Amino acid sequence: MILSDPFVIMCLAILMVVSLYVARFAQDQQEKNMVRLYRLSALDRRRVATKDLIRAIKGMDDNPDLMRLLNGSLKDDLQSIQTLDPARSDLDDEIRQAQKLSAHSDSAKIEEMSEERKKRLASNTSFASDREISINRSYINEALVTVKRLHASRKVRADQMTSIASYLAMLSVSVAVNSQLLMGERALQHGDKIKALGCFRKAEVSLQQGRLSSWERAVKQKEIQKRTQDLLASSVDQKGLLLMAAGG
Repeated sequence: MILSDPFVIMCLAILMVVSLYVARFAQDQQEKNMVRLYRLSALDRRRVATKDLIRAIKGMDDNPDLMRLLNGSLKDDLQSIQTLDPARSDLDDEIRQAQKLSAHSDSAKIEEMSEERKKRLASNTSFASDREISINRSYINEALVTVKRLHASRKVRADQMTSIASYLAMLSVSVAVNSQLLMGERALQHGDKIKALGCFRKAEVSLQQGRLSSWERAVKQKEIQKRTQDLLASSVDQKGLLLMAAGG
């Protein structure tokens, strides 16, 4: 029989070994492709999220140091996507833009705000609903998580981390306080003094719980007190208004 031929048996054995190696190679390639696709999907999701984050934070306050770090993170993700998928030439313009925005010296410090920038900040962090407050404060938290990730990978120095964390804490307080003040003013325009007083109280609580410099805290505290006192002064029954606001 042909199977009794030693040469045939040896050829069959070699064929079996080669088949096993080919199967193992194919399996390894499939696993590598699956890992590659998973990484591409994760990086693409983070790219979209980072772009949304940059837009949201910049809409509140265009801080050059934070924008540089966020755009640097975006650039790294874009380049990683192209490394994993060289066919993604559609990302070339995004990479150039992110590289341009992240190219400033990392030795810069967060500068003191000018009066004009403070006015813009107050306007840009004033939102008209609790939902908007929640959304924008979540963006601020996401920015802090991103900077912490960059710090963990040694792309952000410890002093930068501390400075930006302090800045983001200030931004979060600004959103809470300025938005409550805006909602209070709008409530007054609709004749709802109880709601307005409640908003002013919430602004005061947010101010006390947040992290601001003593000077900034004093300025905001004075503004809240003035609005509250003006509201009470315009009310016939101040005691009743206070009790109703406390109950609400």
